[in-house]
Amino acid sequence: MKPTERFTNRVENYHRYRPTYSEEFLSDIQQTGAIPAKSKIAEIGSGTGILTKQLLEAGWQVIGIEPNQAMREMAEKQRNQQPAFRSIQGTAEATTLEAKSVETIIAAQAFHWFDTEAARKEFLRILKPEGKVVLVWNIRQHSTEFLKSYEDFLHHYSTDYSLVDHQQFDWKGVAHFFRNHFQRKEAANPQMMGWPKLWGYYQSCSYALPHTHNQYNESKEALKMTFDKHAYDGLVSMLYHTIWYIGSLD
Repeated sequence: MKPTERFTNRVENYHRYRPTYSEEFLSDIQQTGAIPAKSKIAEIGSGTGILTKQLLEAGWQVIGIEPNQAMREMAEKQRNQQPAFRSIQGTAEATTLEAKSVETIIAAQAFHWFDTEAARKEFLRILKPEGKVVLVWNIRQHSTEFLKSYEDFLHHYSTDYSLVDHQQFDWKGVAHFFRNHFQRKEAANPQMMGWPKLWGYYQSCSYALPHTHNQYNESKEALKMTFDKHAYDGLVSMLYHTIWYIGSLD
């Protein structure tokens, strides 16, 4: 499946159950001046608008660039009434934006899908002089018994998790993308989940077994057993770290 099509059937769950990004991340890019106040951001691979919402609330203008029609329409449904938001069909490699038109580029949970050299060329084209690029991910940790069990579950009940999980991404590629002109930062971003949210979160993933799969019901039962074993007061803790890279390309 093409990367741009992987989430077409996951849009509702993606929008409802994927985590936001840590407040420390938003504070850092504000306080350090990495993104000038009220400036124009091109958010590449903006999806259903999870980070978009946080950026708009912080006062920036956002151009959402998203190739997947279903995800883009979800973002437009939520944000089109906000004058600081504009939605465009495009890709990291071909944004359709004018040359030297944005102060900052952000890609959240998306860079590992890009053709990085083609994207770098396009980013250089659309960035204003001295513009910055920010790459950010929520990375799930494996530090508790629940998280280790959840990781085992994914390896057993998925279509291609071991191939596409961004945690398997060669992070040296980020340094090469920036030609080593970057800073890396991270902050804890824990999420508490009840059973419906945990199941919805799993179903938001591109590698989750579809309801037509012969192991779909079995997967739901297996995850419920994992949840029941590790839940406390009806909740499990999904521990993320928000990791972000800030750098220039010239």
